[in-house]
Amino acid sequence: MVSRHIQMYTVGAIIGTGIFLAFGNVINKAGPGGAVAAYIIGAFIMYLMMSCLGELAVAMPVSGNVQAYEAEFISPAMGFTAGFMKFERAS
Repeated sequence: MVSRHIQMYTVGAIIGTGIFLAFGNVINKAGPGGAVAAYIIGAFIMYLMMSCLGELAVAMPVSGNVQAYEAEFISPAMGFTAGFMKFERAS
């Protein structure tokens, strides 16, 4: 095995094959141009979300997740609900 094979094996082991299969499904349904547009729009939305979370983390450094911000800015019940839903989704 050469270095390239080992690198691709490592990428497949860490990320998994699902990400590569998902690309094929998106291209099959949306076409190549639609897939590129969908990924660009998705990346832009994620950029906006991470920028907002970064600003919140700088303005209000708390120990916790998004649920800590929800409990602070919306209500403690909303923070609990978000934490419970995250716990349920993970289990």
